[in-house]
Parts: sequence; C-alpha cells; structure tokens
Amino acid sequence: MYINELYLAALEGGKKAEGELFEALCASFRMFVRRRIASEVSVEEIVQETLTIIAEKYQAMTFERSFAAWAYGVLENILKRHYRAEHRRRSTFVAEQPETEGRLGDQVDPDLKMRLLDCLQKVSRTRLRHARLLTLHFQGYSVKEICSRLSITQTNLYTMLSRARAMMHRCLETGEIE
Repeated sequence: MYINELYLAALEGGKKAEGELFEALCASFRMFVRRRIASEVSVEEIVQETLTIIAEKYQAMTFERSFAAWAYGVLENILKRHYRAEHRRRSTFVAEQPETEGRLGDQVDPDLKMRLLDCLQKVSRTRLRHARLLTLHFQGYSVKEICSRLSITQTNLYTMLSRARAMMHRCLETGEIE
C-alpha cells in the first residue's frame, strides 16, 4: 500500500511526493530485478527504462487494480523483452574469445593448417563458388553481404555452405573431395 499512497499524493501535485514515489519504485525495482539478472548494468538499464515509461504514463492512466500492480506489470514486460533479446543475442552470436588467448592462427596445428589449405585448393578446383563462399564466411562477412557478392538467395547460400563444409570435412578425413 505504501507505493499506492505515494502515487495518490503525487497525483495531487506534490513534487516531493512524486520524488518519493520514484525513489521507492527505484529501490523496489532494483531489488526485484537483481534477483533475476546478474549484470548490474542490465539491472540499471531495465530499472531506468521502466521508470521512464511509468513517468510518461502514470498521470493519464486509470488503474483496474492498483498503481503498484500496473507498475510491476510494466517492469515484468520490460524483463520479458530483456530475456528475449538476451536469448536472441546468445543464439545469434558466438562468444568472443578473451584477448589473452591470441588469434586462431596462433593456436592451429601447422599440419592441420596445411591440410585445410590443400583441401580448400581442391574445393576451388572443382567448385570455385563453394571455395569463395567458405573464404567469405571465414573472413566474417554477413549472410546478406555474401548473398549480394555471389548473387544468390539465403537459402541457396545455406545449401552451398552445407555442401562446401561437407566437402572440406570429407577432404580432411580421406584426402578426396568426392
């Protein structure tokens, strides 16, 4: 009830009550979000975004249950959006290696590196587009950039990439492409 009482006082026009309302919400939201998210930066971003939305809308709203219930509903929606974004980010991007580990070329076995180059040359002799696709993908070009450069669709790109990887895998195991 404390937050609802502060809300009523803030509606009456008291700047002090409005400040107390947002201080109470901020403290309450921080505790709530910290139990769910480990990153302090993310906690602050979520709390600030929630408070911004509440500040923009609370005076014009009428509430079915209570102001506090609505405010926590806003927070829940922001949290859900954060979880979805985190899930997308994790499934989309490969985790970066710490800078202390060095580059991939420093860690690769020289024999494996020679076999990879030999296999890439064999692929380029039989399927030049597959070799070019592998090279562009390895260099870090995005799917859209590769499709644009090779004038192919995304579906075609994934099909060709799968076949090129299979050829490289077969070459590394047997020394032959087909």
